[in-house]
Amino acid sequence: MKKILNILFYILQLVLFVAAFALTLVVMIQMNRRLEKSFMTTINVFVPFGILLVLLMLNMIFNQKTVRDNILYNITSNLSFATIVIVALRAMFDNHLIISTLNSYHMDFNFFANFLPFLKIMLYGLCISNVLLMFHISQKNNDKGKKRKKSVQNS
Repeated sequence: MKKILNILFYILQLVLFVAAFALTLVVMIQMNRRLEKSFMTTINVFVPFGILLVLLMLNMIFNQKTVRDNILYNITSNLSFATIVIVALRAMFDNHLIISTLNSYHMDFNFFANFLPFLKIMLYGLCISNVLLMFHISQKNNDKGKKRKKSVQNS
């Protein structure tokens, strides 16, 4: 059951990652268009997305089972990406937010701008935990090493 849940959460994680990136990109492009700023001023929002993309690709290429089979990491990343998707969708489509009805873009950029520090914290936290899990030595390998040491000492 745990293996099936890990596979489902891992696939959902990839889908939500793409959705979170795309929706963040749409909101940031609209925000920059409204403020008449260059897109390069908000590139720091997409740095953690790029780091996570590189880490996800490394996990796929090197078949990192410690990351892929960690249910806590999978659930946490799904919750983080789902939160980003919900906040972006709410900034785009919620008509009950006052500022979204006042401007011609029908988006509440202040709502999303207030969320940006938390977005970065969540994504950098996922990056750090992914790196830590990549270099985590599994308990099974430690047990095998201890058994080998005991067998060598006994002989």
